[in-house]
Amino acid sequence: MRNVNRDFHFSVPDPQSRLQRFKTTRRDPQMLEIRQKLMDANLWENPAVQHKFWLGQVGTDKTRRRVRTEFLELIEQHKELSMVLDDPYMPYATADQISNVGKGIHVLDQAYNRIPLFLDETTLLLKGLMVIGRPGYGKSSAVYNVLDQVTTPYLGLDPKTSWTQACIALGSKYIDWDSLYLCLHPPKNITWEHWLFVLSDVICQATGLQYSQDLIIEAGQICLRQKNDFEARSGIETSISLKDLKLALSLCSAKNSKRAQYLESAKTALSLLVGSEDQHIFAARSGLPWDEILKGRYFMGCQYANSYQSRFLGLYCFLYQMYSAIGKETHQLTHFTVVDDASRFISQTTSIFGSGGQFGPWMNLLKVLRASGEGYLFVDQLCSPILKEIKQLVNCWLVIGSIGQKEELDAIAAAMNLNTDQRSMLTKFEQRECVFYSPEIGRPIHGYVPIVHRPC
Repeated sequence: MRNVNRDFHFSVPDPQSRLQRFKTTRRDPQMLEIRQKLMDANLWENPAVQHKFWLGQVGTDKTRRRVRTEFLELIEQHKELSMVLDDPYMPYATADQISNVGKGIHVLDQAYNRIPLFLDETTLLLKGLMVIGRPGYGKSSAVYNVLDQVTTPYLGLDPKTSWTQACIALGSKYIDWDSLYLCLHPPKNITWEHWLFVLSDVICQATGLQYSQDLIIEAGQICLRQKNDFEARSGIETSISLKDLKLALSLCSAKNSKRAQYLESAKTALSLLVGSEDQHIFAARSGLPWDEILKGRYFMGCQYANSYQSRFLGLYCFLYQMYSAIGKETHQLTHFTVVDDASRFISQTTSIFGSGGQFGPWMNLLKVLRASGEGYLFVDQLCSPILKEIKQLVNCWLVIGSIGQKEELDAIAAAMNLNTDQRSMLTKFEQRECVFYSPEIGRPIHGYVPIVHRPC
């Protein structure tokens, strides 16, 4: 068998060599602890800090001592500032993290250092922005600030006529209640037969009907036959209104007592939607040119709409946009909808007819709109009445002023990933004081909405 020399002689590495010194300092426990503290204080992302840390690893003994001393002083200064400010939203974000080189929409100025937070329109609005705040704390001013900076077309629903004067300054057009005619003409790429099924679902969702949808579809088919006969005889194109559907229900037969009850429920629901004889919003066969409205910047005054009409109008607007955007797919914002007093338009339906389904069309609807470049901005005093699926889908949150109710605090804290101290501070916010959250930033930003001169 071959003899192998197993007499190995290992040389001990020179501890003073450059390689050994680097290996030793790289694993220096004190420097690793300093690095963790810098990360906790949100100072590590600064390239200058990382370069100095590198010098503390590979420099001379004198350089390493100097760097270590400077870092310890910097960390101590941050601790002292935290004690003075007592702000649970510290450490504050750096300009590199939130300023976006000054491009986009100026959302707020961060507390203490007043670093402005900028986000582009697509990031802020395409996946949804929820603005929550009590009256008088700057909620409407914050929304005005956003609208004043966007270049994208939008449609706003205004249930309190609070945007009448602001529209002039924003260069938008205001459609008041007396001019608000809504015929049910389908989008260009949708047939009337298919659109009737969509409308019947909107009616049931808005009023809480559960068992009368087939009757509403039957009434719609009666209206459609009459419409086609009229156009064939006169050569004049016309449309269908909710009032037509209401009248057509009288032509539907009640085969048994159960069906008669469903028929009466459907008539009552349509009566609530159509409103009084003085209301014409859902009684016209010639209405607003929706395709043109979606290309411009408009607000609609809905101050006289009852709760059923408001829910119908909100769902109808979004569904019309969705079906108009069939076949279109983009990752850029092309249009968005502003819904003031959002819970009036998108709350859970509970009525004398029963409660609407636990899972409505909104989740899928907003997902499809998002994929086609349609964004949305919801504004309200409270977030608890707003549908759960919408709160889950909204991407960005802006909360302005103090929030007192426990239910509201819980919902907001869950949506914005707030810890216990940050949640408690929401009860102490003053006018214009706010917190903003976006997954793109990854942390709540405490600050103040910009001062704007919003017309009353």
